[in-house]
Amino acid sequence: MIHSKTKIRSTYTDLAHWSKGQVVVILTALLITFPTLSPAQNADIVVQMSKNSFENTVTSLKKGITANKLIIVKEVPFTQMLAMVGVKAEKTLGLEIFHPRYGKVLHMKNKDAMLEAPLRILVRDEGGEISIRYRKPSATFAEYSGLTEVGAQLDKVFARIVASAM
Repeated sequence: MIHSKTKIRSTYTDLAHWSKGQVVVILTALLITFPTLSPAQNADIVVQMSKNSFENTVTSLKKGITANKLIIVKEVPFTQMLAMVGVKAEKTLGLEIFHPRYGKVLHMKNKDAMLEAPLRILVRDEGGEISIRYRKPSATFAEYSGLTEVGAQLDKVFARIVASAM
């Protein structure tokens, strides 16, 4: 009995020494591995299935992003990041996108909303089925006063971007 209590205490002690980054990676892995735990059931999360391969979907999204005059601020290689902590995950890529013209609106109308930029699109291989997910910009900016119009504009832009990858 003493041995098992010691082991439990040791586990809790080990967990207490994890960095925030390690915890974020593990939580992300759990959300990717167990999508029913994720907010994907939320009506503000748009999920579209692509008929294209993962690579072609990503390429089409990138073309759609630039065609809609947005900038890819960052690509987040979740698959590789998860591999760093021993998680074998199917292909998953995040695209963080925005444009300074929208940043200008956020800055002028509600500076706190700049916390939400850049906006994100997630591409996932789910057993050969390729999904594209994003939170509606209108939902992202809904809690900030003065941004209803920009959120609605960006909803249309995101819909066009995703449609270009279908």
